[in-house]
Amino acid sequence: MTPYVAIALITKLKLIFETDAEGNKLPDKFLSFQNGSFPVSKENFYFIEPDKYQLGPIDAALKMVDFSRSFNFITAVDDFISPAPDELEDVYYQTLKTAIAANSTRTQEEEQRYNAAKDFLYELIQTPDGQSVTCLANYDSYENQYKEALSEYKSRALASLNARGDDGSEIKTAFQLDEPNLKKAIAAALLNWETLGKRAEVEKYLGDFLSLSGSSPGKMIADLKLEYELFTKAGSVDHLANELHYIPTYFTPVNFFEDNISWQQMKLEKAEVTALVEQAPRRLKDLFDISTQDIDINKISFEYTVVEIIREWLHYKDFLLQHFWKLPDGAVSLSDGKTEGRLPAFPDKMIFIRNLKIETPVPKPSSPVRWHLNRQLIQELKPEINTTLQNNSKVLINRKVKADSVRSIMAKDNTFFSPRVLMHTATASPELSKAPLTKVVLKSNDIKKKPAVPHNTTLQPLFLKAGFAAVSKRATANTVNVASPVDGPVKAQDTTATEKDQQGMELLAFICKKVPVCPSPDIRLKWD
Repeated sequence: MTPYVAIALITKLKLIFETDAEGNKLPDKFLSFQNGSFPVSKENFYFIEPDKYQLGPIDAALKMVDFSRSFNFITAVDDFISPAPDELEDVYYQTLKTAIAANSTRTQEEEQRYNAAKDFLYELIQTPDGQSVTCLANYDSYENQYKEALSEYKSRALASLNARGDDGSEIKTAFQLDEPNLKKAIAAALLNWETLGKRAEVEKYLGDFLSLSGSSPGKMIADLKLEYELFTKAGSVDHLANELHYIPTYFTPVNFFEDNISWQQMKLEKAEVTALVEQAPRRLKDLFDISTQDIDINKISFEYTVVEIIREWLHYKDFLLQHFWKLPDGAVSLSDGKTEGRLPAFPDKMIFIRNLKIETPVPKPSSPVRWHLNRQLIQELKPEINTTLQNNSKVLINRKVKADSVRSIMAKDNTFFSPRVLMHTATASPELSKAPLTKVVLKSNDIKKKPAVPHNTTLQPLFLKAGFAAVSKRATANTVNVASPVDGPVKAQDTTATEKDQQGMELLAFICKKVPVCPSPDIRLKWD
């Protein structure tokens, strides 16, 4: 892959995932490619249903911890992940502890509306496949199906719009033939979202909930702080003040990595490359050396899926983005709405790919090819940019649990963990490996439906994400065998192109939330 092709691929993905249905740039999210710190396989996600995947309790606990340590980070607003040293959960909790609430309380009528909204959003309903989910989870599931249909259309439309030359004519003709069906798929998904997903009702009650939750901001912030502490109170390892911590973090759909779950298709044709590079922003082009305009591929294709990171302890819309709180004078803001602050952005979703195919002109027999798309992109960066990227990746690597050290503690002390244990973990030290590990098992409800908080608490989470109940079961008869990535030489063939497959699942990029000005207190409220 040449820099020219890398820029074209990144630009196409950004045009799909950073825009709305009309193609307008979304101000609050951006696509950021991984920096090499996230080598994952489907086994990393077995902890969500350990019995199903025959995962032992120790391995399940370790994988839970590693997932949280890997994906709860703060990042700069950039095309490749550039993590901050502060951790997402720490900045959030410190904000809860220091936030100053406006003085107001809900009226009796507002309290009734607030409870009605909460009851509706939490109401359990049956899905067509027999699952019991909340109205909000059901809404999110149908919204995601609509977004999938929209992404498919945008991908094909971009290919047709940007295609040039003789090959471009074929791409345009194919799109013209398929466009009616693609639009029908969007319309059907939108109809399901509005009817089966109860879109109008959910959005009405969600609006009431968000607006009225701030009517008693002092109580709300106190409740959120208590909720967070309940999430993290399960247990800790503290040896010589070297505390390790874990905050429950999950993902949905819970079975996205299974071979029989269908993913969407994505292609980059040679005929698109030049037009896409012309649309690329200057800051992206500056990451690569494009003194030459070589296009060394005929086509790149792969399957992809979008996986949401579930943080039921992080109240983003209903707290961080609300106007009923502020920080003490002199405190550093979370975000200036651009690039500065303690929390300018964080990862919200992950884009995984598999079944990567790269069609190229016939190479020399000894020409080496690496079949990691992420690795291909990184190696085309300017050397100084690549060095900076690798240095930034160390921040994330240092966040991850030293699994062997934790495992040795468990084995030594015969400590076994339930998959639903909430542990405190972090960078292990030689001294820590000798320390006893406290075992605490929370009695929680099914993590697919509720946050893992103790039964004896009366606190109900103020905002329930779709979570695990919104699993989209899109199984098909086509089974894809996931294999490990393969590096090796490409053998010349008798045809005019060489095609190689990589079936291994790969984490390609994150869809990140860009935090607007935060806090943004309403000066009309009472603050004394």
